Amino acid sequence: MAIGALGGGLAAAIVILGTTVAPLSVHFSPQVYATLGGPRPFLATMFVQMLLFGALVGIGLVYRRRPEIHRPMMLLATIVIQSGSLGRFPHIGTLAGFPPLYVWGPLLLFGGLLFVLQWGMSRTPNRWYLMGYAGMVMASFLSVAVGSTALWNRKVSAFVP
Repeated sequence: MAIGALGGGLAAAIVILGTTVAPLSVHFSPQVYATLGGPRPFLATMFVQMLLFGALVGIGLVYRRRPEIHRPMMLLATIVIQSGSLGRFPHIGTLAGFPPLYVWGPLLLFGGLLFVLQWGMSRTPNRWYLMGYAGMVMASFLSVAVGSTALWNRKVSAFVP
């Protein structure tokens, strides 16, 4: 039980610090995000990833007594938070021509691979993992759609050059 409380506190700190650091990062270093579609669209991606991570951890904590739900949600939350490290994987830079794929592609590919691997080993698909994964896919499309709207650009133009 102590590890769960510590993990929940750590997850809350990650969400709070992540949503605080993201706008500061794009404000003070917008040139870093030029290859990723620009700072404003990428900020939407970072916010959606933080919200998705928090939601998956929250679902995992609510259902901590039901391992068939808790485990897949925590695994998916771990996959979502790995976007930076997966994005730096060698040869992933070839996807940089389409920035949303560069960011979400490795996550979705890795998450899908784990689903297929688990399905192959157990001979039954994990429906909870599949539902969480579907949420990841929808969130990826949502972040790309929101990040490319004029409304988003107007809202974040006050602090993102």
